[in-house]
Amino acid sequence: MRNRAEVIKVSIYEYDREFEEKKLRKAEYEAGRQDGIEIGRQAGMLDGIKTGEKNVLKRLIKKRLSKGMTAEEIADDLDEDVSLIRTYMEEHQDQ
Repeated sequence: MRNRAEVIKVSIYEYDREFEEKKLRKAEYEAGRQDGIEIGRQAGMLDGIKTGEKNVLKRLIKKRLSKGMTAEEIADDLDEDVSLIRTYMEEHQDQ
């Protein structure tokens, strides 16, 4: 009984609701922040892969253009759409 009364007394007098809510908010913030970082990292990797693939395709097109290949030949060789090849060719000419 004596210990029970002491536990109740401590829980009543030493419980700080504001402090506990701050701890909870901080933990939730950190969990959300970590989730956001992971989502951003995954999105960045996907964007990086797509950019890398575009750069490789541009390099392959440029190499074939230097060999005198036509857009149709390049598209057939790379198994890509002719309109995509022409778009990259126009970008290459503008540079």
